[in-house]
Amino acid sequence: MQDWDAPLANKLAAIKNMHEGTSLQVVQPGTKEWDEAVASLSGLGKGKQNYRTRTATEAKQLLQEASGNMNRYKQYTRKKYKKGYEMHNDKNLRELEAGNDLQHLKFKDGKSSGHIYYDKPN
Repeated sequence: MQDWDAPLANKLAAIKNMHEGTSLQVVQPGTKEWDEAVASLSGLGKGKQNYRTRTATEAKQLLQEASGNMNRYKQYTRKKYKKGYEMHNDKNLRELEAGNDLQHLKFKDGKSSGHIYYDKPN
C-alpha cells in the first residue's frame, strides 16, 4: 500500500470494529420487545433510539405503529424536516464510518431520532 493510502487504511481498520446495527437484538412483531419498542419510539423528545428488525417491511411497520404515517425523503436529503424518514444502505463509506453496518431507516420525529436497522431488504 502506498503512503497516500495510509489514512484510508486506518479508517477501514477502525470501521471493522464498529457494528452498530448487528449488535442490536432483533425485535419481532407480536412480542413483548416489539411492544416496548413501539412505546419507547412513541414518546417525543426521547433522544436517539436504535432498533433492529428482520426485514425492511417490519422496520416500516415498527415506525408506523410508533409514529403514524411519516413522509419518506430522499436518501441524505438536504431538506430540513421534523417528521419523516430516509432509507440508508450499508454499502458506502459514509455509513460504514458512522458504524452503520446494516441497511436501515433513519428517522426524525420532533426531537426524537434514530435508526431502525434490518437484515433483509425484502
